[in-house]
Amino acid sequence: NVWSDAESLDNYEVEKTAEKTTITIRFKLGGRKRLTYHISYIADNLVSGAGPIYEGKFGGIILGPRDFSHQKHIVEIQGLAGSKLFLTNPDAQILEGDPPTVRYETSIDAPGSFEGLEVQFCTQPTYYKLTLTERLTNQSTDKIDDMRLNMILLTEEASWQFAALASSSYQVKTMYIDNENNWHGVFEVGEISPGATKELQLELIYEIDVYDPRISENDVGELSEASWLTAYLGPDNKWESDHPLIVQAATSAVDGETNAYLAGQKIIKFVVNRLNYQTQTTRHGALWAYLNRIGDCSEYTDLSIALARAAGLPARAMYGWGYSKDNLGGHAWVEFYLPNKGWQPADPTWAETSGDHFVKLNPIHLTRGIRGMNSSESNLTFAYRGASPEFKETVNSRILTASGAAQEYINAAEYAIGVAEKLLDSSPSEDLSQ
Repeated sequence: NVWSDAESLDNYEVEKTAEKTTITIRFKLGGRKRLTYHISYIADNLVSGAGPIYEGKFGGIILGPRDFSHQKHIVEIQGLAGSKLFLTNPDAQILEGDPPTVRYETSIDAPGSFEGLEVQFCTQPTYYKLTLTERLTNQSTDKIDDMRLNMILLTEEASWQFAALASSSYQVKTMYIDNENNWHGVFEVGEISPGATKELQLELIYEIDVYDPRISENDVGELSEASWLTAYLGPDNKWESDHPLIVQAATSAVDGETNAYLAGQKIIKFVVNRLNYQTQTTRHGALWAYLNRIGDCSEYTDLSIALARAAGLPARAMYGWGYSKDNLGGHAWVEFYLPNKGWQPADPTWAETSGDHFVKLNPIHLTRGIRGMNSSESNLTFAYRGASPEFKETVNSRILTASGAAQEYINAAEYAIGVAEKLLDSSPSEDLSQ
């Protein structure tokens, strides 16, 4: 529908093709007169996604040399009820209310164009059920004895998520928290005969919200205020922050900036501009990524961490999964320590392809563990006697409804009580038994 504030605009035509919709409006306009007209429409296939992410680009327009310039071109987009706006490109005004609405205003000279306002809304919270299968195979002619697995199950460091272990096919022998607040589970698998395979199956439940604390540089202190976090400022195997090339690149990237928030932003921008995404079969580390200018999420994360540490900004890695189109894939991103605001996430890989992910995350980031005191990305260690096993981990996932998640959390609570009882039986505690 097309209309004007002053008069009806009946003389218009609409032509639709697979690529675009063309609206031709014919009207008479006298000298020193102004015409304001409105267009409303319903269109298919503008929004992609089936939850928890909905995104699209709206309000694009092309003006030819014979068209009138648009002194005011306004695009307003309303999200789904109960959803939360995650990003806009370009930056747009956020209007209060539910459903959330964004408004963008610009001017367009003729000839010229506006590509449209890109938006991403997220339903929240999002609930996931993950099934992890740890497969151990003995391909040798000798048996494997006393196989024990020590696994990072989940972390307490991600404030935007709540995760719980719902079940395991082998009894948990021990659980503990390491010095980076990762929860470990220890499982005794026992003997594996030659040619045999054993599987440990785990179920994890996640509740994840959009994380967007709306922090700005005015909320964050100087780099010098984070110098006490020495454990997150030094070099390591994949984070060569003391290499002259990395030091030089960090100096160039930060360009004298002392505010920790702005320094972190500049480092992410540098990494996005430096690297081209290309899936790797093995992890190479920061220096290799810098020199070869390619990498996947591991290299994007490693280079971000090394540059940040070289610039005096404490940094560490977050490891877990990214959810996309019914698939869950391994993923890594970075956290920077921002004085006055603590550890804050940034995803340099998705910043290149999916918009701003600096000090905010959408609910398709599932965090399993944190690494900062060393650069290992392994979530699992073995202890055994005899032949070496072949190992493979597979992960299956599905999104749960709120009622389905409630039942799963009840199951997880019952499982946790059972685990606690068995642990107390093996290691009695006078305080807990009273």
